[in-house]
Amino acid sequence: MPVVNKPSLELSYHRPDWVFEYTKTVKHMREVIPSSIKVCFMHVGSTAVRGLRCRPIIDLVVGVINPLDLITVRDILNINGYKYNEERSTIFDLFLEKRGMGKQRFNIHVVAFDGPKWKDMFDYTEYLKENPKVAKEFGNFKTELVMKRKVPYIVYEREKAKYISELLKKIRSDVK
Repeated sequence: MPVVNKPSLELSYHRPDWVFEYTKTVKHMREVIPSSIKVCFMHVGSTAVRGLRCRPIIDLVVGVINPLDLITVRDILNINGYKYNEERSTIFDLFLEKRGMGKQRFNIHVVAFDGPKWKDMFDYTEYLKENPKVAKEFGNFKTELVMKRKVPYIVYEREKAKYISELLKKIRSDVK
């Protein structure tokens, strides 16, 4: 019977080296993506928010200006060490990951720049940065799932997605 590599549900406090790791990875991506393909980068999610307890995996968004280049960018990153994960990808979010022994782990989202997925990730990350009380509540919610309820990874991801979806609804209703 094969061994299934289950994702870790460890939580960490914010680490200053995440900014360095993000910057180093963006530099590498700029080197491998041809300059003829216009892209923007954004550090999103919990590791981008100081003081927020989170899984120590950096979420990095690659916003592709021309949607016709999405697959090309995905393929370039895939052949340069970022593993494409078809199961976690959607038409709006091509998902890649970088894992390694003793190295920083990354989730890479290749999306249309300024498209719905880009906006969602930007909006909820910025909202958490600007609202430390809400960020703390989100961190407590994740801690409850992992430490007290000890939910499996798939439940953690589903509950976190619901929380973020509700947060985005609140953000959008506050703007109106």
